Amino acid sequence: MEEYKSKIKLFVDDEQQPIAELVPPVQFDFDTSKLTDGEHTLKLISKSPTGREGIRKIKFIVKNGPAISVEGLSDNGVVDGVIPLMINAYDKGNQKKFLIEGSETPQSILSWLWILLIAFWVGQHFISSQILVCNSIKIEMANKEIWLETLITDTPQEGRELAIKMARKSIAAIQTDAETREKLRSDYANDTAQLIASANVIAIEFQTIAAANNYWKTEK
Repeated sequence: MEEYKSKIKLFVDDEQQPIAELVPPVQFDFDTSKLTDGEHTLKLISKSPTGREGIRKIKFIVKNGPAISVEGLSDNGVVDGVIPLMINAYDKGNQKKFLIEGSETPQSILSWLWILLIAFWVGQHFISSQILVCNSIKIEMANKEIWLETLITDTPQEGRELAIKMARKSIAAIQTDAETREKLRSDYANDTAQLIASANVIAIEFQTIAAANNYWKTEK
């Protein structure tokens, strides 16, 4: 019966050899993992039993590589002097490990830090980092514990550590019950979207600290 059906050949870009030859109707799993990131064209050529051909081209964009986020520089921006950039890169295919890449050596976020940061996103919508810091400071002052006396640090590494501490304090200020935070850990430890959003909170805190330290520039 197949000799009386149309046949379809699939080509990618300008390749001469088809990636598949199918008899419709059929479901086909198109594997894009071997294609380079960027624009591509899927060309389908159908040939009927009478010899007539039909062609359809579908343009698509492959984005299998790690996503890159850059803060501090936009397309066609006008700049001058030294520009501090906050750069994050993450692979959406790896849900167990997320790297923050900045001016220092990239470091994995420890699992315990992931869980604490996720607790914030479970019960709250996104709130600006400055409001979170203010709420945290007010509660700490009420308990007569002043933990944030200054934003000034000696090195960028110390600044990053302070940014992580500020994020953790904000979470504890919003969800004050330690037992509740413990219960929430197992539910969101593997949610990549929540991990990325949590890391962005640290990045915003780090931007504030970097500005306060004049990006650790040394006077000449």
